[in-house]
Amino acid sequence: MGNFDNIIQEINTNIPDNNEQLITAEKIRSTLIDFVNEVDSNEDGIETSLQGKTDKVINATNGNFASLDEDGNLVDSGLNSDNFVQKSETVGLLKNDGTVDTSTYLTQEDISGKADKTPIETSLPLSGGILPNVVYMLGTLANDASILISLATPTDNTIANVYTVTFDTSGFEDHGPSIIWVLPHTIYWADGDAPSIEPVTCYEISIMNNIAVCVMTEKTHILPIIEP
Repeated sequence: MGNFDNIIQEINTNIPDNNEQLITAEKIRSTLIDFVNEVDSNEDGIETSLQGKTDKVINATNGNFASLDEDGNLVDSGLNSDNFVQKSETVGLLKNDGTVDTSTYLTQEDISGKADKTPIETSLPLSGGILPNVVYMLGTLANDASILISLATPTDNTIANVYTVTFDTSGFEDHGPSIIWVLPHTIYWADGDAPSIEPVTCYEISIMNNIAVCVMTEKTHILPIIEP
């Protein structure tokens, strides 16, 4: 405290003899206390203000874009301009306002004129006849089989309507199964007559444009499938 009083005495010694200009130690103490209190108050305000400021990124990578963490602080995103499409590469994709130009999108092709995949049935319908554009793969007919094949009326005459039936008679040894064809009188067999159904034979019958075609192959002539 002695040094502080000496400083005050030195100041007062160099001031003209005027009571109003004399500086007392108490006055300086009071002024310093006010100053310190103001500094403390400002520090509290600065600390509060800093809490609303974001932290800088330590050891950030030059050229990387900044991102935010869950607390709102800056972090290195790990991405730079090389990770994004350049504006020159978006010509025709974006409008001038930055929105996507949907007119450049690929539109769905009109499939109204496309044919559906051909479904496969393994048995004949109980009534109504076989449907067009369905393949009836009956497999090996039972040795006591007796079947009737008729045609259902097509519902769409703007497309090619094909009736197809396949079967084999490997279950028969000395005679074929009994098959009755109930066909419109407008349909003609390509060979002149309906096929004779023989035993141990594979058949494929197709009817289109009022022409019925039968392809038959003796099953003994069919090469076996050799598994690799």
